[in-house]
Amino acid sequence: MSQLLYPPSVNNLSKQLNSAYTNGDAVITLTNTTSVQNKPGVIIINRVDINGVRQAVAGWTYIEYTATSGATLTGCSVISGGQNQALGKVVEFVSDVTQQQRILDALANMVVIGTGVVDTTKIVDVSSSQTLTTKTLTSPVINTGFSGTAKAAGSDVTTGTSDTTIVTPKALKDSGVTALDGWLSDTATWTYVSASSFKISGTNVTTKFTKGTKIKLTDSTVKYFYVLSSAFSTDTTVTISGGSDYTLSDGALSLTYFSYADNPQGFPQVFNTGTITWDTSKIDNGTGGQQPTGSKSYFTIHGNVCEHWITLGSTNVVKNGTGPTIGFTIPATMPAVNTTAIDTAQLPIVGSCWFGSINYCGMVLLINSSSYIYFATYAYANTNITDNATIAATTGCYSYPI
Repeated sequence: MSQLLYPPSVNNLSKQLNSAYTNGDAVITLTNTTSVQNKPGVIIINRVDINGVRQAVAGWTYIEYTATSGATLTGCSVISGGQNQALGKVVEFVSDVTQQQRILDALANMVVIGTGVVDTTKIVDVSSSQTLTTKTLTSPVINTGFSGTAKAAGSDVTTGTSDTTIVTPKALKDSGVTALDGWLSDTATWTYVSASSFKISGTNVTTKFTKGTKIKLTDSTVKYFYVLSSAFSTDTTVTISGGSDYTLSDGALSLTYFSYADNPQGFPQVFNTGTITWDTSKIDNGTGGQQPTGSKSYFTIHGNVCEHWITLGSTNVVKNGTGPTIGFTIPATMPAVNTTAIDTAQLPIVGSCWFGSINYCGMVLLINSSSYIYFATYAYANTNITDNATIAATTGCYSYPI
């Protein structure tokens, strides 16, 4: 595009030649350049004489210049005419067709000539929907969302193969990449089955809901669970446990999330197991065959391993019958023992315990029924706890594969 030509800084500006002009001269000397901008412009020589009398058109010379220097115009070139001009000829700073055409040519790069409407195929405006190609934005501020092929999806998110797309939080969620809070939103619909299970209809997603997977959902309130198992037959049924702290209600399940992270945001550190059922032939409350009181019991799951902490109360905990053990049934709220991963026939040691009041160290044994736990003295066959001995504040911790 040709250079735009500037007017002088005042209207009706005229000067005189301070030396003769020969056609083709690149420099024109004036009496002065006061009020002439030091920018490209256009002049006409000899349109009028010093008395303002109009001269014949054949004697006019239109000239474009690029700048001023002192009392001279530099970078001069003839637009039309091209006559030699004598010392003292009048020089006028005018608007001519060259200047006007360049203005229109410049505007044509921005507006539709004839209507003056902004041409959004050529410039970017503040409100139109436009496609920008090969543009560089330096420190842009984006206040609302964006759409289009620049949004990463699928392998662009999970394998990091593209440098030309943008990963959004939703793309992270949809592609299974762990979010910053540790939770992944599930787009499938979860449907209530029972207080301890839900299903996902028509698809096999058992690999998503493996043992120990953490669950977060809204079922009137926010609730948390562990996955105990999942199975597929027409639908995927997921069996879960929130201990005695959380159970499902028969209703819509919303805001559904799962996590494989160690500590996703908000997930409980432990779950209460609910009531412990003790073997009252070995331990009771001191009145004969009654459950001891004040037990506290918590569990947590790490991958395929369940860990259980249990503490007896500070009173009404008595040994029933002389022997080295007391026992209880693994609570139904906890996962079952994986009998293929542990030899239950050999009474495996799965933890340690402390018999309160009598100050005996002990071990935790898993009975071959795979659902019954012994607290046993270390010496076992040689160290018995006497009948009616107070063993209040007994505590133990053990773990087993699920």
